[in-house]
Amino acid sequence: DFFKALVKQYQLELAAGIKLIKEYFAMQPFILSQFGKDEKTGETIQKGGCIISMKVSKDRLSVNEYIKAVRRKYWTALFENKKFIGQLTNNLQRDFYNKVEELSNYDFSLYNIYQLKIDVEKKLIVIEGLDGGGKTTQIELIKKVYPDFRYITFPNYDSPSGKIIKSYLNGDYSEESGYVSAYTASCFYAVDRYTCYKTDWEKDIKAGKIVVSARYVSSNAMYQMTKLSEEKWEEYLNWLYDMEYNKFGMPKPYATLFLDMPTDISRKLLLKRYGGDEKKLDIHESNLMYMNECRRAAEYVAEKEGWIMIPCAEGGEPLSVDRIHQTIILKIKELLE
Repeated sequence: DFFKALVKQYQLELAAGIKLIKEYFAMQPFILSQFGKDEKTGETIQKGGCIISMKVSKDRLSVNEYIKAVRRKYWTALFENKKFIGQLTNNLQRDFYNKVEELSNYDFSLYNIYQLKIDVEKKLIVIEGLDGGGKTTQIELIKKVYPDFRYITFPNYDSPSGKIIKSYLNGDYSEESGYVSAYTASCFYAVDRYTCYKTDWEKDIKAGKIVVSARYVSSNAMYQMTKLSEEKWEEYLNWLYDMEYNKFGMPKPYATLFLDMPTDISRKLLLKRYGGDEKKLDIHESNLMYMNECRRAAEYVAEKEGWIMIPCAEGGEPLSVDRIHQTIILKIKELLE
């Protein structure tokens, strides 16, 4: 097996190098450049620099520097090998090769290689947008083009965690502090995503199936972050990503497509959906000022995270469903190349 052989070679090289470095450090006091007298005892001792020099990088020598250098060498070799790189799209090849430096912090082990293979094979594409932006319609159209993809939608109102979200959106909790609400509400949605992932679609993404999600962690970033003052946005995003991606272990999206629909137009579309009955709007949908702030937050995160923006309006009017659909399909095809 190619991977086992490569890991075995890595382990031998690592062990030999570490042993050599430790022996070098142990020998250093005995292979200095000159003899001299000890100022206190008058005894003859060795002084000066070491006759033999060793370095890993930038004139530094340490076991940790050596380990990182060897890891970097083997991770690079893995990404240059056709047996591994052949499984990646052109975009993924570029993305993962750029992660070699980050991977030098991780052991080159079979476990980590196989975990990386899972990351390589899994593809999560998120369709994001504000309420009334046409996500549901576009997901249904994408299904016709790519029927073999797995499709999920958040929040899952039918789950136990979804019932908590329903209560929140109905205004049952009446949280007066925007700061508190941003974090508590984020936890409601995060738990809903986590429970759905573990009980439903984890097996699909780990089996290599492409998953398309209507809303994801990005929705928290839009709808909850905006409750905070702008100077707190970066702090909130760090907290959110650490909770969902690191602590909960949720898959990170390969790409997020944002349906860029102006809020005044999306509100009209929402009211049309509800037959003009404003009472059917939830606490987010009914607050136009809040939705405008959410759009501003979305633009902030989109620029920071490199979301793909899908124009949905022109000249104050929504673009046709088909025109938006064609743009989305074109972007998905580019992602899969």
